[in-house]
This record gives sequence, structure tokens and C-alpha cells, in this order.
Amino acid sequence: MKRLILFLSLASCSHPDTICGQYLDTSQSDWLTVADLQQAETEFIGAALLVAGDTRLSAPHNACKWLQNLRVLPMATPTFRDQWGRQVAGIAIPAKDWSLTQHSPGGFVQIGLAPSWKSSALVHEFIHIVQGGIPPPPCASTDDSHCGWHRPGGEYALVDAISR
Repeated sequence: MKRLILFLSLASCSHPDTICGQYLDTSQSDWLTVADLQQAETEFIGAALLVAGDTRLSAPHNACKWLQNLRVLPMATPTFRDQWGRQVAGIAIPAKDWSLTQHSPGGFVQIGLAPSWKSSALVHEFIHIVQGGIPPPPCASTDDSHCGWHRPGGEYALVDAISR
């Protein structure tokens, strides 16, 4: 009996949709496909190796590791209200137990409707997930989640290079 229960629980587990282990949730909208998500992941991982100043992104195999167990939820509208009431095109919530001392892969990304993944907030939100929501130093505060993104070779350069 125990073997049957174990088999049934394993059979009901879903397999990741991408090589890094992301899951696509199309419960709100199906404009983003598994093929799109895999292409975005592949291009992000390749470009992340070129990012200067943040080894969370640029160290080999790091970025892929943090995308494991990430749930990606495309929305039916270009913008939506986040849990703080802001109107946004995307939001990233790192894994529940992520901290500066305990790094856990995964989390949740929600992105607004766009003509394609390249023009959506998807890659931008990947960066937040890999960084655990904390931008690279030097930052005066961890409250500014985009601190330092403007520097040459930084994260915005990565987003701009991919989203063309």
C-alpha cells in the first residue's frame, strides 16, 4: 500500500517546463508559451554571463540555479495591481525563505500582457529573482530594488540587449 501511495504522489508531480526548472502557469492568460519561456531563459542565461559587477548573475551556472522552481504567471492585461496597490507591468517575489544568509532558488514572477516575451517585463523580473530582490552594492539602501542598474555593463544593459 505504501508503494502505491508513493507512486501516485510521484505521478501527480508536474515536471518543470524549462531546462533551469521554471514552471509556466497559464491560469490567467496563455499569451506566453513554454517555448517562449525557454527561449527567454536561454537568452537570459547567455547574457547574464556578460554582466559586470554582480556575480550572482555572471558566475557560470549561478543564474540558472536561482530560476529553479520559479513560477511564471503571464497576465491578461499589460499592467496589473501588485499586492501594494501599485500599477505594474511585472513583479518578482523571490523564494519565501530567501535572505542574505540563506539563498533559496525559485519564487514567483508575474508579467503583464505584451506582444512577445522580449517586450515584456520577463527578463527584468528574472534579474530580481537572481538577485533575491536585493540590488548589487554600492546602494545606500536595499529598499531601492533598481539601485545601480544604470551603470554600463550593468543589469539594464543586459535587459536592453535581450529585449530587442
